[in-house]
Amino acid sequence: LATCECKPEVAKSHALTIPESPKPGTDKNSNTDPGDQASDIDIDLGDRYEILETIGQGGMGTVYRVRDKVLEKEFAVKVLRDDFATNPTAIERFKQEADAASELTHPNMLATYGRGSTASGAHFIVMDLLEGESLSQLLKRETRLDASRVLDFSIQICDALAHAHMKGLIHRDLKPSNIMLTGENGASQTVKVLDFGIAKLKATSNRETQNLTETGDLFGSPSYMSPEQCLGFAVDARSDIYSLGCMMYEMLSGQPPFAGKNPIQTVIQHLNDEPLPLNKLIPKDQITGRLQAIIMRCLEKNSAQRYQSMDEVKADLQLVAAGKLPKQAKKRTLKPVPLAWPVISTILLAGGAWVSMEIAALTGFNTGKEIAICFAVLAYILSFICALLWCTVLGQACWKKVSKVRSGEAELHEKWLTAALILLTLCVVPAAAWFFAYSAICAILAFAQIKGELSTLFTQGVGQVSSIVILVLSNVSIFLAFLATVGWAIVRAAHALKLARAKQRLVAFLYIGCLAILAMLGYKKLAWIPYAASSSLPNNSAVHYEPNLGLELAIAINPEFDKPYFDRGVRKQAAGESSAISDFSKVIALKPDKDMESQALTRRAELYAGSGNLASAISDLQQARTLTPYQRRGVDMTLASYLRQMKRDDEALAIYKRLIADHHGYAAAYQQRSELYSQRGELKQALADIDSAIVWDQNNLTYFVQRAELYEKLGESALANQDYETIVKRFNMGLPNQNYDADVYRSIATAEQKLGLSVKANEHFEKAAKMASPKHSKWENDY
Repeated sequence: LATCECKPEVAKSHALTIPESPKPGTDKNSNTDPGDQASDIDIDLGDRYEILETIGQGGMGTVYRVRDKVLEKEFAVKVLRDDFATNPTAIERFKQEADAASELTHPNMLATYGRGSTASGAHFIVMDLLEGESLSQLLKRETRLDASRVLDFSIQICDALAHAHMKGLIHRDLKPSNIMLTGENGASQTVKVLDFGIAKLKATSNRETQNLTETGDLFGSPSYMSPEQCLGFAVDARSDIYSLGCMMYEMLSGQPPFAGKNPIQTVIQHLNDEPLPLNKLIPKDQITGRLQAIIMRCLEKNSAQRYQSMDEVKADLQLVAAGKLPKQAKKRTLKPVPLAWPVISTILLAGGAWVSMEIAALTGFNTGKEIAICFAVLAYILSFICALLWCTVLGQACWKKVSKVRSGEAELHEKWLTAALILLTLCVVPAAAWFFAYSAICAILAFAQIKGELSTLFTQGVGQVSSIVILVLSNVSIFLAFLATVGWAIVRAAHALKLARAKQRLVAFLYIGCLAILAMLGYKKLAWIPYAASSSLPNNSAVHYEPNLGLELAIAINPEFDKPYFDRGVRKQAAGESSAISDFSKVIALKPDKDMESQALTRRAELYAGSGNLASAISDLQQARTLTPYQRRGVDMTLASYLRQMKRDDEALAIYKRLIADHHGYAAAYQQRSELYSQRGELKQALADIDSAIVWDQNNLTYFVQRAELYEKLGESALANQDYETIVKRFNMGLPNQNYDADVYRSIATAEQKLGLSVKANEHFEKAAKMASPKHSKWENDY
């Protein structure tokens, strides 16, 4: 040897790729013995080394099996190829291999004893000779390995690479063919990490690295290269972690995570595609599920989302080997927060709250005032629990995201997703406030009615303030939800395309621009937001005094939107404002659906009749009855009433006759026709119709009053008194399903007066008058 820098007693690892090669004397393509092979080798390593055979050949050198004549021991010697012998860059890289190996001493790395050159100038490295097979050969034979062997091999690889990384050395070409397995197959085998020949010291400058790559070799194997390595970016220990993830994936499944038809396709898959979940390739059990968690984190596209060191990977692998959950992979791989029970609970709670509020509203305006309070309070509690439940679920998820951002693990798109999640969480707050306010209004109104005259002004003020608060909070909730949705969509679009940052911004701007164009084209649809918020206000409450902010806003956004005009007209009509006619006229002019047009015509007819314009009222009703045939009964009854007021009795009688023929047992039609016959002096026909009305509705006390008055006109005083006594008796007993309104109390008072019960009659007349006052009619109005 001309020059030799060997260190025989120090075992060090090497750094150049050695391709898979057969064991000594096992070359399937050769029938010669080792001695014959050695005689064909034209390499002079000097007197000390006897070349026995060629083991294999790599991109830059050939590996020989030699015998040290001095130590009487066999070694492996790697000799630089002749065509690189005059290449300074190749020589520099070959020397780097030995120098890098001299920095490493580990039981899971190949021992290297030094480097030197022959008299002819050929450079070589002296290494340990291993007996065994590569991981690539094992996988080719067995396809895939069981989880326990994957854990054993991976932990040993982590040990070796953690040692190399600690010395500042990155492997950059980790793959199954560079993993040697020694020992008996099936027993505990020792892993040896080979080929640090393209390793790169962290301190090496980019220019130096570029020089060392100009030999023409491909640095790294496409099936195991990290995304940043595929792009030619600077790599660190996390690139080796990605390659280890690829190897673990292949060991478990029998195939690499990405395998295109050619190297370029494979590189593109590394950059853009997600690996197929392992549970779709192999049966999933507890260990493989936890291993998948570790592997998938190793295979994150963004290096910031991977494990940050081999020690972290090893720690999680050891936890899985011990039957425990991996800590570092826990955030990403454990089962997500189950949404089934929050959704089911919300449906039950919200449904219960809604039913409770409806019961509170119904009982609160009739007789069961104490029951109304109980149900209103129950609604309040259920809605509070519902909101608290969702705040807890969303808050927990939000806190995890915020913690990830604060720890520095999250990248830009994760931060955007965190912001979107926070907005969604905030949406619950105004929604919950709306729920609470609605429940509180029901409770306040029920309480106010029990106490009778308890500060009506206070109740009205609460209605106005609460309705405004509800309107504002509802719109804020919708606006926040819109922002969260837009933010989510923009981030997902940019992230899914895996574009450069400038292109991501372009996609975001284009997305916002499209939304803006759609908003400009369909901005009138936005009128539904304030309209829906205003329409959702409770009907049977003091919110009738609210100045219709939502409806006014909806009309301002879209003047051709018919529903806000209709609702505003209804509320004005309930408040006794004649300007409601213009709102209903606007609805009719906009030509909405037939049902709404019919309702608008009917309500405008009521307003015309109230102002004395019966002709216009009759015209509207005649038009309305043609639009909705299934609603003609009520329209016809009102139309007949207006015709009677205009002394068009024959037309009214014709309508009553048609109603009785079309609706068998329609007591109200008999009663109204009886009243008309009585006005015309046709008392016998009137008596016959009122008898029919009582047959079909025996609980209506006003019918008995009308018949008693007919008996009096016919001179049948005894029969009249009999009906008056029936009225008083039934009232005292309590009639089933009877609505005790002003007409009922007026009928009772009339009967009592006829029977000489003056005190009670006056009391009931006063009650009837009080119930007919505007203060009560506003509470009872239900549009």
